[in-house]
Formats: sequence, structure tokens, C-alpha cells
Amino acid sequence: MKKWALVIIFFLISLITATTILTIMGIISPQETLGKWAERIPVFKPHIETYRAGLESEEWRANQYEAIMEEKESIEAERKDLEIEKAHIAQQWRDLERREAALQRQQGEFELQVKRQQNLAKLAELYEEMAAQEGARIIQELDEEDIVTILTQMDTRQASQILSLLPTDLAARVSSRFKDN
Repeated sequence: MKKWALVIIFFLISLITATTILTIMGIISPQETLGKWAERIPVFKPHIETYRAGLESEEWRANQYEAIMEEKESIEAERKDLEIEKAHIAQQWRDLERREAALQRQQGEFELQVKRQQNLAKLAELYEEMAAQEGARIIQELDEEDIVTILTQMDTRQASQILSLLPTDLAARVSSRFKDN
């Protein structure tokens, strides 16, 4: 009898080991087989149905979790893209502000130049109305660039008379600058 007990125990251990190995390898599924067998017994049927509903619920939750994680990764990637775009837009905004400041500065300089040209044009009109000696006496105190600008805006005859009355060295420098204009 002891021999048979030992043989039966050895057989059961072999059966359990083989079942475990085949289950791990995915060849057999003893849980499904036992579940189908237990469903046939009326006492176990409600418990098996509850167990299967729990499995389905866990599978559904796992799928939902996976979908949520994919959506989270997608949102995170989109957020990073938006951050990059935000930084790019901020850089463009700073560039535009610098350009606007430069344009305003240039506009201010241009307006000053226009005002200066208008003032020099008015001076040219005034010097045209003066006697050439008076105009030459006053104009020789101005900057050479202003003298050139004023004389180019005056009537040629009046400008040549004033130029002839200027000191020789100043008249020579102003004349040489005429060719540059």
C-alpha cells in the first residue's frame, strides 16, 4: 500500500509539473477548462459568471488605461510642440518689436532730415532775396555741407555770385563738394 501511495504521489507531482509547464508555454489553459467544467455544476455557476465578469471588467479597465495613457502621451507631445511654437512666436514677437523700434528710430531720423531740408530750402529762398554780399557774409559761417545744400537749391546765377564772394579756400572746398552731390 505504501508503494502505491508513493506512486500516486509521484504521479500527481508529475501531472502538476506537466500542467504547469504546458500552461506557462500557452499550450493548455486549465483555468478555462476548469471554469467550463465548474459551470456545469449549478452551485458553482453564479460564482464562475461573477469571476468571468470580473475578468472582462479587468480587461476593459486595462484597455481603457492603455487608451488613456496613449492619449496622455499624445497630449504631452502636443503640449511640447505648442511650447516650441510658443517660444518661436515669442522670438518672432521680440524680432518684430526690435524692427519696430528700429523703424521708429529711422522714421524719427528721416523726419529730422526732412525738417532740416525744409529749413535749408527756406534759407536758400532767403539768401536768394538778399544781396550777394550779405548772403556770402552770412553763409560763410555755416557748415560746408549746409552751404552746398543751400547753394544747390538756389538760382544758379545768385548761387554763383555768392560763391564768388566767399573766401577762396572755402569756395574751393564747397566747389569740390558740388561734384559729389
